[in-house]
Amino acid sequence: PQVWQPQTGQPQVWQPPTGQPQYEAGYAPPPYQPGMYVPPLPGSQHPFAGRATTVLVLGLVSVFGVIFCVGPLLGPVALIMGLRVRRDSLAAGYPEPGSNTAGWILGLLGTLLLLLFFGLLGLNANGAFGETSQTY
Repeated sequence: PQVWQPQTGQPQVWQPPTGQPQYEAGYAPPPYQPGMYVPPLPGSQHPFAGRATTVLVLGLVSVFGVIFCVGPLLGPVALIMGLRVRRDSLAAGYPEPGSNTAGWILGLLGTLLLLLFFGLLGLNANGAFGETSQTY
């Protein structure tokens, strides 16, 4: 095995085998090249995981909260937030979290349900579904 031996009068540099880069004593090589994705360490969390989870929850409520009549209003919010998280994570060099992808797709579906609801409401207001009998 190689043993590091400092030489007097020279900077303390470990001499690796030929063909490998040299690093000063106490410094380790960089863990990655610039622009290259490095997967997180075990137990660590994706830096955009919190925002991605928020998008997922909003997307789920926008689709499955239709029965409460407030759910579809959250569809555009989930869609816009999800696309922002996607843009930010890709710009930072991280892959898009899967929960974010699911969230903005559900947000898109919730937005479509909202548009369908308002479209049917508008058609009903114009009498497209026939006259309703009114009793006084």
